[in-house]
Amino acid sequence: MITTAFLQYSGNGPMRHEESLLAEGLRQRGIPIRFYTIKRVHRRELPLGPDTFIAGDMDAMHGPCAKPRFESSKAR
Repeated sequence: MITTAFLQYSGNGPMRHEESLLAEGLRQRGIPIRFYTIKRVHRRELPLGPDTFIAGDMDAMHGPCAKPRFESSKAR
């Protein structure tokens, strides 16, 4: 079950259409949304875990996916 969703926000202007659709869908499901910037990814400041969802540009996704900080449930 997803307990928190992280959505990338570039910080300049309104969200893109796809981002706003995703945010609305997550809100309708009662999933809290936290916005992040690429700087936070590079600094590894996102508290990711098996119960978090992250969405963003490919550049933003490479950092969190390259070295996961949590064990896969399949590895247990």
